[in-house]
Amino acid sequence: MHVVFVSKSNFGCGNFHTIDRIRTGLTKVAPHLTTEHCDLQAARHLVSRNVDLDPNVVVVALNLSRCAFLTSIFPPLHNLVLICGGSDLNEDTKSAVQRQQMSELIDRSCAVVFFCSSLKSAFLTHWPNYHGLLRTIPQSVLANRDTALSHQTEAMDFVEQKIGLRLSRFVLFVGRLRPLKDPLFPLQPFLGESFGE
Repeated sequence: MHVVFVSKSNFGCGNFHTIDRIRTGLTKVAPHLTTEHCDLQAARHLVSRNVDLDPNVVVVALNLSRCAFLTSIFPPLHNLVLICGGSDLNEDTKSAVQRQQMSELIDRSCAVVFFCSSLKSAFLTHWPNYHGLLRTIPQSVLANRDTALSHQTEAMDFVEQKIGLRLSRFVLFVGRLRPLKDPLFPLQPFLGESFGE
C-alpha cells in the first residue's frame, strides 16, 4: 500500500514536521508501506493534469482549506484521510468561502484525524453529521539533540551568555505563532494581579 501525504512543505513549518513525524512513525510500525510527501504545488499540478490515481493509494491531507483543491480530482478519491488542526477550526471556519470549500473536502473524505479532543468537539459543531471515521491521536514532542544543536548553536550561545547559565538544547516546531501558542498565554489572566510578597 502507498500513502501520499499532502501538505505545506516549507522546512520549519508545523505542517512539514507533523507529516515528517507521521511518516517516520508509519515506517517503524508498518515497514511494508511506502510513503511520500507531496507539497501543495506538486499536488495541484497532478490535479490539473487529471492524473488517474491508483484506487488503493491512501491520500492524507493536512490543513483542510489549503488542500480543498483535492475535491477537483475525478474520479473522487476513495481513501482520503484528513488531518484537521487548529488553523482549520479556529481561523479558516470564520470565512464562509473557506468553510464551504472545507465542507466539500470533508464530504469526500473517509476519515478525519484530530490531535486533541477539543478539536474533535469543534469539528462536530461545524459538521455534526459527518459520515466517516473520527479519531483523536494526541501529538507529542520529539527532541532530537543532534538536529537541535546543528540549528540552534548560535542562538543558544547568545542566550547562555545573556543569562550566564548552560542550557539544554532542543527545537520545538510550533507552526505559525498565534497568541494561543505563546508560553505565557495561560498566565494572561494573572499578569495584572498583585499577589503580595
